[in-house]
Amino acid sequence: MRRSALYGILVLLSSASAFSQGNVRYTEITAKIVLEDGSTPHSSPLIMADCATQSFLNGTITLRVPYSLTEQTQQRCLVSVRLTGYQPFKGWVEDGTLITLYRAGPHEGNTVSTNTLHAPAAARKRYEAGEAAAARKKWPLAEEQFRAAQSTRITR
Repeated sequence: MRRSALYGILVLLSSASAFSQGNVRYTEITAKIVLEDGSTPHSSPLIMADCATQSFLNGTITLRVPYSLTEQTQQRCLVSVRLTGYQPFKGWVEDGTLITLYRAGPHEGNTVSTNTLHAPAAARKRYEAGEAAAARKKWPLAEEQFRAAQSTRITR
């Protein structure tokens, strides 16, 4: 009796596991990635998606999104795309979406503090000399130049 009860529980658990795994349905979403001139990317971009599987081939990404009978909205997926030299893309992708990557500007993403912009010419010269010395691994000279740059008086 105990053996048949144990066997029945194992059969019930294994069938429940197969049911939950076997009944998962997916919707496939494809989106095209192009550069601002309309060409396909020259290398594979870094693609991060919050949905299931993803693949990239010839500028097209394929995403597998779990299908939900309870959702009445169109299936979509949050995607982030990064490619060196281009602005990152992050947004919702639906089937047939065209993702256009735009070239990053020459100074995009770089910031300069106002203190650096208003630094006296003598201090800037000493600082650059300190950077050059540090690049040559002349640490005592680099430290001397950095300290001199820091102690330069502001004259207006």
